[in-house]
Amino acid sequence: MHQALAALSLILPACGDDGGGAGGATGQATDASTGDVSGDVGDASGSAGSDGGTVGTQGTETGIDPDTGDSSTTDEPMPECEDDMDCLDPAEPFCDPQAGTCAACVTTEHCPTEAPVCDAGACRPCSEHADCEGSACKILGDQAWPGDDWGQCFGPEATVITLTDPAAVPEALDAIEEGDDTVVVLDFAPDALVDATASMDIVGNRSVAVIALGEHQPLPLQSIRTADGARLWLHQLDVRPEQSGYPIGVDGGYLHLQRVRVRPEQGGSLSASGNGVVHVENSFLVDISPGSSGWSVVQTQEASVSILYSTLISAPGSQASTDPAIRCLGDDVVDIRNSLVLSRASSPPFECDGVATTTSIAEVMPGTVRTLVPGLYEGQLDLVDPPEAWLTTAAWLEGDPRTDIYSTARPTEPGSADVAGAYLP
Repeated sequence: MHQALAALSLILPACGDDGGGAGGATGQATDASTGDVSGDVGDASGSAGSDGGTVGTQGTETGIDPDTGDSSTTDEPMPECEDDMDCLDPAEPFCDPQAGTCAACVTTEHCPTEAPVCDAGACRPCSEHADCEGSACKILGDQAWPGDDWGQCFGPEATVITLTDPAAVPEALDAIEEGDDTVVVLDFAPDALVDATASMDIVGNRSVAVIALGEHQPLPLQSIRTADGARLWLHQLDVRPEQSGYPIGVDGGYLHLQRVRVRPEQGGSLSASGNGVVHVENSFLVDISPGSSGWSVVQTQEASVSILYSTLISAPGSQASTDPAIRCLGDDVVDIRNSLVLSRASSPPFECDGVATTTSIAEVMPGTVRTLVPGLYEGQLDLVDPPEAWLTTAAWLEGDPRTDIYSTARPTEPGSADVAGAYLP
C-alpha cells in the first residue's frame, strides 16, 4: 500500500482547496515506509491553497540530466520577448530576437523619414551617405542652412542615376530640373578617359549629391558651383582640373564636401561667397600655383565655412609666395577644427579676421612641406613622418567622422587624442 501511495504522489501535483491559486510544480518524493513527503525542485515555485490562494512566481531554470537524474539551476534572465506580440509598450513595439528585448526599431524599415537609421534599437537621422542604402544623406555641417529635411535620406521620389561613362556627367547634371532631388553615382572603370573641361552650376531649388562607389572617382568637370539656394553634396571624389581657377564653389547656396581631394594644376581649391555655407570634412584641399599668383587654398567673401578633420596645403612651387592658405575678402566666418593647414608662404597662413582654430595645426614651413608630402606634385597628398606632436593634437568628439579619408578607424571615445587632418599616417 505504501508503495502505491509513493507512486501516486509522483504523478499527482499538489493542490489546494477548490478555487485556490495555481501552485508551482514541486516534484516531491514520498518515503515508501513512512509516507512523509520531501524534496522541492521544479521550474516554478508558489503556494497552492484555499480559495484566493496566490499564483506561483517565476523561479530559476532547472535542468535534469536524463542519465544521472542530477538537477542543476541557472540564473540567466528569461527573454523579455520572443516576437512583436510580447512588446506592449507603443514606444518599443518591436522584438529584437537576438537580444530578446523590445526596441523602437530592429531594421531601418521601422524608422520614420525624419530619422531613417536604426542604430542600437533606436531611430536616428542619417549622418553619412553610407546610412542610406542605394541613395545619399542630406547631411548638414556645422553651419546652419534653411531646410526641414536635414538628416534624411534622399527619398523614394528622388532620381538616382548611376554613370559608368565620365562623358555622361555634364549632361546628367544639366538635366536636373527645378525642385528635383537627384543622386548621381559615379562608377567608372579604372582606365576610363576623363575630360575635365566642362563647368557646371547647380542653381535654385535643387538638391544634388554626386558620390562615388568604392575608391575615389574622378570628377570629370573643370568646375562645379552651387548658387541661389541650391544644395550640393560631393563625396569621395578626385577633382583635378587643368585650367586655373577655383574648381569648387558656392555663391548663395549650400555645399558639403566629404572625402574629397582637390588638387588643381594651377589655382585654389574652394571659393565661397554670397552668404553661402560650406562644410569640409575628411578632405584634402591644395594650391600649388607658382609664386605669388593671387590664389589661396580657400577664398571667402561674405560666407561661412566649417573645416573638420581636413588637410589644407599651400605650396607654391619652389618660388617665394605671400599668398595665405585662407583669404577672407569680407565679413566671413571660418571655423577650423581637428585640421592641418600647411603653407610655404612667407606670410601667416590666414589672412582672415573671422578665422578660428580649435585643436588644429597651422604652420608656415617654407622648407619642409615637400618633405612632409613628397607626392604632392604627383597628386599623392598623404603625409609622411609628421612630427610626433601632430599625432595627438586633435580631439575626437561625438558626431565627428569615425574614420579618416581612407576609412581607417579613428579613436571614438569622446575627448580622445587624435591626428589632425584628413589622413592617419
